Amino acid sequence: MKKLDSIIILSLIFLMGCNVNANEDYVSSGDTKNAIIELYTSEGCSSCPPAEAWLSQTGRLEQYPEAELIPLAFYVDYWDYLGWKDPYAHPDYSMRQKMHQINGAVRTLYTPQLILDANELRPVKMLPERFGQVRSSKASLQLDLRVDKQQDHFKVNLKSLPLKTISPNDQSLFFTVTESNIVSRIRAGENSGRTLTHDYVVREFIGPLEIDTTNESSIDQLILINPEWNLDEVAVVAFVQTMKGEILQAVRWSNK
Repeated sequence: MKKLDSIIILSLIFLMGCNVNANEDYVSSGDTKNAIIELYTSEGCSSCPPAEAWLSQTGRLEQYPEAELIPLAFYVDYWDYLGWKDPYAHPDYSMRQKMHQINGAVRTLYTPQLILDANELRPVKMLPERFGQVRSSKASLQLDLRVDKQQDHFKVNLKSLPLKTISPNDQSLFFTVTESNIVSRIRAGENSGRTLTHDYVVREFIGPLEIDTTNESSIDQLILINPEWNLDEVAVVAFVQTMKGEILQAVRWSNK
């Protein structure tokens, strides 16, 4: 009996030890450059649902793994005047779109608008070529992302390792939380009466943050979990961007 009791106790200790880190996950970007595709959209825009459906479908295709072509859907607030206040819109997202114009990535701002690797994706049939160009590039950085999911927050750690010589003081770090499979019933505006399903919705946008890309570095970030989020559909994305908007590297962790 004593031997059996010892085995049971050791087994329990082993299981408890496993459970301590059961909610902790780790992903690495690798040394090849990943791409971020940004969709600027709005629930108040009648031409946006087809673009959102295209992004959702693209994210399900085997040739575009979500870890390599990372989708971010930014909902802008400048269509709210049409009578429907977009619950996922934020002025910061509209400002990010504006920064793409300032940096020369686009000439005009509109929705839906797609930005791939700091350049406008238009027409969308250019995606295979443009994505291939990004993926064939040697990355300047390797990003290692660790996410420890707690009851009310994510404890995020990002390690950055330079793979090339990078000019100092020209980069910023951003964290985003995205949520997919969101169903929204629109009661006013151009899409009044429609029920829309959204994927890759940016729910939290943190940055710009300082990062030293000339040396190996480690950054911790606490992200509070909104009770409204469906955690089964949540992903955390980290990316490093230059002052001119170029994405040096990106990494994505999914809770699925």
